[in-house]
Amino acid sequence: MDVPPRSAREDVERAENAFGQARLLGGWGLLYLAAAGAGALHTQASVQDRLSWLAPSPWDVRLLAVLAAVGVLAGLTGYLRGRAAIAALAGLAESCYDLYGLDLAEALGLIGSESGSTPQLVDSGAAVTERSHKLSVEAVPQYGDPEPNAHGSSPYEAWETETENTEHKN
Repeated sequence: MDVPPRSAREDVERAENAFGQARLLGGWGLLYLAAAGAGALHTQASVQDRLSWLAPSPWDVRLLAVLAAVGVLAGLTGYLRGRAAIAALAGLAESCYDLYGLDLAEALGLIGSESGSTPQLVDSGAAVTERSHKLSVEAVPQYGDPEPNAHGSSPYEAWETETENTEHKN
């Protein structure tokens, strides 16, 4: 049994791909802006003859302006497409959970097929989350207070004492 079905997974994949393409476009926009900035700095340095060891700038100011405009447009387009794609992805993920959450809990054997009440859904959601996590809470090591320092007290105790003294002064 596929939970969710192939059509829903393909929709989520398309939304993920759209977000990836938007990130890529935004990244190219940043690269174009960086190239325009580097070219502008090189042009300015060669005009003022600050870096005499550097070759004269081959960049035309108009070309740098076009490069910067392309960077801004690509970055802005990537940002707007990314917002739309992530909103679509969030909506699809929520819809998949709403539509197929009970099917997933049933496929994992957490609930029976005859029960579909709302309280059961809340309990099964927590059980699915616990079952699907790679690390459960019990598997994470629990650390207590750190070892005492040279004065025989914990760093937390020193901080608490300092905080209490500060509060009493105010």
